[in-house]
Amino acid sequence: MPDWQGVVGSETWDRANACATQGRWRIVCGMRILLCLLFLAVGCDDSPSQCTFNSDCAASEQCVNRTCLPQCREDRDCPSGACVGGSCLLPEGEGDATADAADGTPDARVSDSALADAQPSDMAADMAVDAAPRPEGQGDLAGQVHFRLYDDSILPVARPIVYWTFPNERPELLNRGARCDCGYPVTAARGDADGRFMLRNIPAGPVWLVVQKGAFRRIVEVDVVPNVQTALPEAVTALPVRHDPEMGLEIPRMVIGTGRFDPIEDVFAKLRLGPISPTFQFDYARYAQDPTAWGVELMVYQQPRELEDNGEALVAPSFLALLQDADRMVEYDFLFGPCAGTNDYATALTSPVVRANLSQYVNNGGKLYSTDYSYLLVEQVFPEYVDFAAPDGADGNADGRVGDLDHMQTASEGTLRYASQNKASPLDLRAWLNALMITAQGIVETEGNWVNVNGVGTVEQCCRDGQRVPVTPEVVMSGPNGVDPAFGDFGPSHDSWGEAEAAGANHPHTLRFPYGCGEVMYSTYHTVEDARAILSPQELVLLYLILEIGECNLDPIKE
Repeated sequence: MPDWQGVVGSETWDRANACATQGRWRIVCGMRILLCLLFLAVGCDDSPSQCTFNSDCAASEQCVNRTCLPQCREDRDCPSGACVGGSCLLPEGEGDATADAADGTPDARVSDSALADAQPSDMAADMAVDAAPRPEGQGDLAGQVHFRLYDDSILPVARPIVYWTFPNERPELLNRGARCDCGYPVTAARGDADGRFMLRNIPAGPVWLVVQKGAFRRIVEVDVVPNVQTALPEAVTALPVRHDPEMGLEIPRMVIGTGRFDPIEDVFAKLRLGPISPTFQFDYARYAQDPTAWGVELMVYQQPRELEDNGEALVAPSFLALLQDADRMVEYDFLFGPCAGTNDYATALTSPVVRANLSQYVNNGGKLYSTDYSYLLVEQVFPEYVDFAAPDGADGNADGRVGDLDHMQTASEGTLRYASQNKASPLDLRAWLNALMITAQGIVETEGNWVNVNGVGTVEQCCRDGQRVPVTPEVVMSGPNGVDPAFGDFGPSHDSWGEAEAAGANHPHTLRFPYGCGEVMYSTYHTVEDARAILSPQELVLLYLILEIGECNLDPIKE
């Protein structure tokens, strides 16, 4: 067998292997590997590298028209005689320079499919040159994308998107709510696992800097100093927590259906997206004074335990009423259905209208998040994707009985709380947890598990390029399920992930799957188990997933 790693180079091979481990990108990665192998016949080493972002290229190159090209300082540095934005344009006839119909200038926007397509001819032309006079030279910008927490500490954001544009090309506003239109310009680069980034060889002078993760985006004008690596202050690279597009601050619209058992709003309070109390919980009283002042919106499904136990109540719109209104649902990027009692959910999900609304919402680009007992939101709308099971091994899945009240809630009947040692599968998640010094091996002790999952199913979705595509949920965290032994207390089947793995007894505990332009995420354990001053490991894991599923689906399977 040929030594392909030796032929294509270790860096290319390592990148391809890392990419291929991400299940959702295997087709794209396979195309990239195939393209490079095909180039062997004509001299792969002599051909320009294919790219999506500048970070796909060597340090001395930039990504132009899907091709890694040498950086330049003036036109005479380039074979084509055209140096734009520090990179050589392709010679005339190479690439597909698409002109904007309105003004005839090259269009810097990239279609959703372009970033996922390995064909360089489908890429739009390079950015137009800044019309204003600029100083000579180039400089670098460096920083760390993060959230600033309630206590003024920072939480690095894994693998953010970072890019720049000229002053006359301020990025257009993102569309909020469930949507299919999204993308990044060719100048975009990925930051590291700890949020750090370096943008090199930017033309000196003022530019718009964009830092982004999902629909959290900050746009700020910075000045690039020639021949200087500028370290950006934290205020410039912090993701926003309020929506103020005139100030360059954009966040997704998120609604939480409050539940008694999993106050996910506590996490958002620590991120400054909601008010925080002296006991490090969501401050419902301050929120009620002006709900529009915060970055998340609460709707009542069940009263939060903290209020109900004190004889108080949150006055807010009904979450179940929202699920009956498809037009209102699409106004939100995220719907959060954290763990709560299931009776009302079960009754609501007997309605074909509610089930159709949820399916349509995700298909159109919405993100659905549920935990633990709220599994009915996933099981009743997407029954084929997850095989839920009762602790005694009985079938807890809908299995063709969708909407039948007599066959709902079986996965939550007779269950008891248990802790379980889980392991992260995505390499980027492991790298982030390691960067935060949480765990180097991706092992996390999760608390507040109540529901068991046997496994996941593969479902064909329609369509990509006219073909149906098999989709299997990605298992993000796995661990031993809870069991009721003949002697002793209810608890995990094995004491550790390693023991369960050796026995073939690890099961999905956190999973995600795309559906149309949107995505569904489910966790068997609570987001928030106990009030504490810092974000717990499982809170961090689920926050990571929330940010990840908020990213663009650049190649959706959709009719």
